[in-house]
Amino acid sequence: MNRTPYDTVLRAQEPGGAFLSWVDGEGQPVADANCFVTALVVLELDRIDPGRTNPRLVAAVDRALGFLERCEEPGRPGAFRFHPAAPGSPRLAIPRLCPDADDTAVALLALVRRGRRDRSDAARALVDVIEPHRLRVRRGTEPQWVRAGAFQTWLTDGRQPGPIDCCVNANVAALYAEAGLAGSPGCAAACATVAAGVRATGGSAVHQRRLAPYYAHPAELLHAVRRAVTAGAAALAATLEQLVVQPWAAGDRPAAEPWRPVCCNAHGRPLWRAPALQLARGLAPVPDLVRGPGSARVPR
Repeated sequence: MNRTPYDTVLRAQEPGGAFLSWVDGEGQPVADANCFVTALVVLELDRIDPGRTNPRLVAAVDRALGFLERCEEPGRPGAFRFHPAAPGSPRLAIPRLCPDADDTAVALLALVRRGRRDRSDAARALVDVIEPHRLRVRRGTEPQWVRAGAFQTWLTDGRQPGPIDCCVNANVAALYAEAGLAGSPGCAAACATVAAGVRATGGSAVHQRRLAPYYAHPAELLHAVRRAVTAGAAALAATLEQLVVQPWAAGDRPAAEPWRPVCCNAHGRPLWRAPALQLARGLAPVPDLVRGPGSARVPR
């Protein structure tokens, strides 16, 4: 039987639809089916087959979208969390995680791109679910690059303020743009925070953990900013230009490092690795972003 380049990616999909990641366990990796990695793989498969002409890829994406919808918080439309509420998929044995801005942004981005939700659903989630968790006033404990209006990661009651993560804010900016709201104050604040963070650190990999505490590899910020610019968040175009010329970005070959870490807890452990995601990234064409009217950046 002839195997296609994406067969390895599809073999990582579990029966419930999730694309598996692997978490550092004690002695051996633990399989984990989560919203975040599954949404990112869907977005890459969408770029591999933009015309949706391959039946196998279409079927795999449909199953994955079903899994993403099961990660929506019961009784809280538009809020997504790392693991689905119902048991059944393999997962790391950790306490139940609340919804967060990152999972919500990438899940809705995937669902809107594939027509399971429309732009009005995304806009409603931004207003009702994500907007209430903006940092209205910059805290004195925050790094200088954090801007008022940036988005906190956890969608909780706010009694325990969450960290500001540049990858999270870039993903939220991507959802704003996808919803047709790139000119909104929320998108502007998210973009300003990411841009200021990259300027302050020069885009150096040494400072990546300061900018993105929930991410374990500097390339994840590049991918997040590229997603946002491709979606229409033109305010991050200059930031993308600053990142792509970094030595670590110029040599980025995700398919050659399928087991490199993707995300982590804020303290850096454990690490989630997603070979299916890295291999899919290697198959998907990198968007050719060119200068558009009004200094915007648009896909060619």
